[in-house]
Amino acid sequence: MPEIKIVSDYSITQALAARCHEFGDSIIHGGLGVEQQVYKNKMYGAPDFCFVFCDKATNEPVGYFIIIPLTTDAVLRYMDNKLSCATISPDDLEELEDDQMFTLFFDSMVLHPNYQTPKMAKLAFALLADALVESVRSGFPIATIF
Repeated sequence: MPEIKIVSDYSITQALAARCHEFGDSIIHGGLGVEQQVYKNKMYGAPDFCFVFCDKATNEPVGYFIIIPLTTDAVLRYMDNKLSCATISPDDLEELEDDQMFTLFFDSMVLHPNYQTPKMAKLAFALLADALVESVRSGFPIATIF
């Protein structure tokens, strides 16, 4: 998709993270229910697994996804409805260490309706697959993804 610029990892600036929060709030219409700083913190929880799609002409976000590593305790609390996307805290994020298995959680995925196309889906899945392969090659095996 030539009109899309992909921003990931530590190239996601605080300003871009704030624009993503505002964009997500406008797309979801009911509000994200997550404070902006919490949202920004999540984008840096596992920067290898966060991607922002920006329109090349305007440099504004048209979509993004945030995938974070959760601790085992956080996964269990989430499954027991005692943890939500709005209440995930830094303590719920797993510190990534070499050769340690971890669980990835699809926290957020927002995409402008004009970009909800098969090509965009292929791009998103290709980025995720590449990030997963690179994670394993770097010594961070993924236990589960949900």
